[in-house]
Amino acid sequence: MEIRNTRELKQYNKFIILNEIIENQPVSRKDLTKKMEASHATISYIVKDLIEEGLVVETEFMESNGGRPPRLLEFKGSSKFLIAVEIIDQVLWYSIFNLNLELIKKSSFSTEELTAQEIINLSYSKIIKELEELDIDFDKLIGLGVSTPGIYEEDIDRLTNSTSKIWEGSNIKKEFQKKFKLPVYIENDANLAAYYEWAYGAGRGYSNLIYIYIADGIGGGLIINNQLYKGIHGKAGEIGHVKVKEEGEKCDCGGIGCLETVSSIKAIRKEINKRISNGEKSNLLHSHQPPFTADEVIKAYREGDPLSREIIDRAFSYLMNALSSIINLYDPGLLILGDMHDFIDDELINRFKTGLKKICFPNIMEKLDIVKKTDKESNLQMHATAAFVFDIWKKTV
Repeated sequence: MEIRNTRELKQYNKFIILNEIIENQPVSRKDLTKKMEASHATISYIVKDLIEEGLVVETEFMESNGGRPPRLLEFKGSSKFLIAVEIIDQVLWYSIFNLNLELIKKSSFSTEELTAQEIINLSYSKIIKELEELDIDFDKLIGLGVSTPGIYEEDIDRLTNSTSKIWEGSNIKKEFQKKFKLPVYIENDANLAAYYEWAYGAGRGYSNLIYIYIADGIGGGLIINNQLYKGIHGKAGEIGHVKVKEEGEKCDCGGIGCLETVSSIKAIRKEINKRISNGEKSNLLHSHQPPFTADEVIKAYREGDPLSREIIDRAFSYLMNALSSIINLYDPGLLILGDMHDFIDDELINRFKTGLKKICFPNIMEKLDIVKKTDKESNLQMHATAAFVFDIWKKTV
């Protein structure tokens, strides 16, 4: 961070001290002085500001060897809140978190046959109602984060190459800000998940990692040298648009034979439903009626249905080949596999490890860890979005 004047220096010190309190609470002013290598007066001045703003509270006394015992400091994360929104095809999820990143409320509604503006208006009215029922004042909100499928291009405020087409003509950030009158932060779903895993989840302690997200589309997020890497146009990590078939189907991005057209959950469902409608046999027909859902197909795969296993095994073979190129190119320390339907299990993790060892550089694979995403019963994507907003907000305090 480039510091150009005393005001920016104070803001930077305030962020560092607040973050130190959050990470190590309860902590004393003396502890902060030692850790920050700053004067007691500087620490006391900034802590006083944080207390007056309602962000930090003094708690119990610390044991003392003599003299007045020091008071311990804690972050008052329960006093302010944020909104996390997740856009999925035909569904919008929204959640209310406090700044301890504790989920207060989670809800959703169907967006089928609604325009982008109608969705924003409806989300606003529903969130306002939830806040009133929870007795949370709107002015206690510090911001709103939006997780998007596809690529959010910040310079033009547009969503592109998305599985949710109704948003692609909208100035999404401008419209959310206009309605909510809050700071709005928008990021691609896979980038958010990669950031969350690095900062809070399975990727803590890794300076370089790749996160792969398998849903109706396939996305990827990259952490390089402890930074979320997005590239010049925000399109870095888009492994779903790596070409894997010379004469494949046309992808939403306009390309032919993209990985997303053969290995996404949407593509797998489409292929299974097509082949069963053409007369091929499947155990799915014993207990379900077409068209089959993703959860039904995954269940059939795990129960050994030959057709489901054939199609999914082929899809994962394409995915593994695409991943090998990314791994050889970036040389990460960790690969995290995430998905919408909890499809990734220990069996698939082991298959990835075995398969990638055959096609990646051996010395890379010796040090590469492969894990599944962090388990969050209340939805990883919501927590990732909330954490992203929170971490940006801390730098603006």
